[in-house]
Amino acid sequence: MNRKSELQTFTDPEVAFLAEYEEVMRPLATKLDRLQGDDMYSVLGVLLPQIGLLKEQLKRLLRKGKLRYTKPIVDAVLEGLDTRFSPTFELSAYQMASCFHPTYKLSWVKMWDPARLPAIREEVVTMVANELRAQDPQAQTTLPVTAERHAEESQVVFDSDDEDTQMLQLMRAYQQETTVQPTKTYTDVARELVKTWESSEMGHKFDDSAFMGNSTFIKLFLQTNTGLVTSAAVERFFSQGKDTLRAKRENLTAANFEALMFLRGNGHLWAVPHCQKRREKFGKKTHPVLEKLARK
Repeated sequence: MNRKSELQTFTDPEVAFLAEYEEVMRPLATKLDRLQGDDMYSVLGVLLPQIGLLKEQLKRLLRKGKLRYTKPIVDAVLEGLDTRFSPTFELSAYQMASCFHPTYKLSWVKMWDPARLPAIREEVVTMVANELRAQDPQAQTTLPVTAERHAEESQVVFDSDDEDTQMLQLMRAYQQETTVQPTKTYTDVARELVKTWESSEMGHKFDDSAFMGNSTFIKLFLQTNTGLVTSAAVERFFSQGKDTLRAKRENLTAANFEALMFLRGNGHLWAVPHCQKRREKFGKKTHPVLEKLARK
């Protein structure tokens, strides 16, 4: 018998199903990986934009009308996302965390619900205004009122008997004595800052330039964006423990086990630099994996 006939092969419909399944599940897998990460980008402000993007990607697949096998999967995922995260989208804390994130700012609201943008923008303005007021050591509970003082006729000195000249001098006196001090409220300043914040370039960096060099936006980002709760780091640590305490090491003492786990968990601080130096010594280029571990 021909050996090729003994091997089980996929039929064309099965191959088509696998390709379609991969296309449908790729966005979901990518978002799960991003939200379960433990790097500097895994903060609260990432949640709503990423969920909104996932829903938009899945809906776009449905709009194409090319799903032959996996449409029920997409419908089920969309229903599950609505059930799980619809209440979350209504929470102000999550909304503000995304609005003060330099990657999303207020643009994610347009993707979610453009009708909500004015109300959310006003809430952002209020938070910025409150922060400006808190940072101002001379902040007053009431803003200064514009004052106008009118000149008294007795204070005007006429140096001419000409009627027109006296009228001009009188008008000049009123003009000089009238003081109008234009003032901006904290809300006015905040509204201008938020307008600039919306129109500024978005990016994935977290340096000062990403926040327009403005300490107000940096503080509000730190206030609203907490780290996402994830078990990824703990799971990796448990996996290292399972690899360390094997059957051949069943007599390993607790002290030695703790020391090995400590060294393995902090390998990027000692093992990676050591390997890099050895590669440099023998004239080898730095391996991409070592570079990634060094940035851990």
